[in-house]
Amino acid sequence: MALKSRRFNSASEGMDSVRNWLQPQPNSFYKRSIHRLVQQRDKCMCNFVSTALQLVRVHNLGIENSLPPTPR
Repeated sequence: MALKSRRFNSASEGMDSVRNWLQPQPNSFYKRSIHRLVQQRDKCMCNFVSTALQLVRVHNLGIENSLPPTPR
C-alpha cells in the first residue's frame, strides 16, 4: 500500500496508515533510513559550522585567529 498521493480524512487515519505501512518493513529499511538520517545530520552540521565561521570572519569579531580554518 503506497502512501503517496493518498488523502486522509483525519490525522488519526493518516497515522494509522503510516503505522500499517511501516510495520511490515524489513530491518534493512530501518537500518538504511537511520544511516541516511545520520549522514544528513552530519552534512547539515558541517554546513552550519562552515557558515558560522564565515560569518565570524566577515564580521571580524576579533576571534577568527582562534578558530580552525573553514573546511572547503
